[in-house]
Amino acid sequence: MPVNRGSATVADVVSSAARPRAYGLIYWAVNLGASIAAFLGGVLAAHSYRVLFAVDALTTALFGIVLWAALPETRPTAPAHDPADPGAVRSILRDHVFVAVSLLTLGFCLVFFQAFVGLPIDMRMHGISTSQFGSLMAVNGLLIVVLQPFVGEIIRERSRPLMLALASLVLGVGFGLNGWVGTALAYAGAIAVWTIGEILFAPASMSLVADLAPAHLRGQYQGAFAVVFTAAFAAAPALGGYVIAHAGARWLWIGCFATNAAVATGFFMLRPFTPERRNSPEAASAPSQG
Repeated sequence: MPVNRGSATVADVVSSAARPRAYGLIYWAVNLGASIAAFLGGVLAAHSYRVLFAVDALTTALFGIVLWAALPETRPTAPAHDPADPGAVRSILRDHVFVAVSLLTLGFCLVFFQAFVGLPIDMRMHGISTSQFGSLMAVNGLLIVVLQPFVGEIIRERSRPLMLALASLVLGVGFGLNGWVGTALAYAGAIAVWTIGEILFAPASMSLVADLAPAHLRGQYQGAFAVVFTAAFAAAPALGGYVIAHAGARWLWIGCFATNAAVATGFFMLRPFTPERRNSPEAASAPSQG
């Protein structure tokens, strides 16, 4: 079973109520860093690839030093568990709520990853150039950078499944709009809509997984959840390409809306099975930083 130590560490040191903000800030930092890295990497590569790799090694080493010096062990005291222990795998598979969340997330991500598969194909068919596509996708990154830091605070006291249902529906509407647009401005509007769904989904989903996981299995839960994204990333190109080739792009976008409408319904129906843990003894005793 893969283990995601980074996400588990956040769950260890941040209270349940503060997790949406913490995970949202991490998602924001990753996207901001990726945006800066693309520009900075191009500048350094134009000068010297040796300098590029040296700077990359230096920043990575500095990151490790900061973690080693500033972040103590966060894992709660518990009996040792082997990450590959079949018992851990069985525990995760027996958690039917987590399995349901994972399957619904798979559907969400199959739609989301069409932004990098079906969307550029559809735009090209409408005469959108490669450079225009890059500019339009910058709308996504800009909105994440501007809005993501505030979303965690907005959703922290709200039901995780309800926020995931809303995020799924908004993302589905955004992708569904692509079936009836054809200009750069209209595509930008659709991108803005589904980006709101993405911004809501990231912190709410990781927070829900952290809330569901027993303390000693947080890394395994987050690792299993990460596998869902990898599986969707692998399957989305084949799925999107097949639908476009055999039915046309409009049916792909109609399918995206229908899929996420079903995903939203599924998350909404999970509400009674995901007890809020913000007011539990664990949440009350957890540190509040983040």
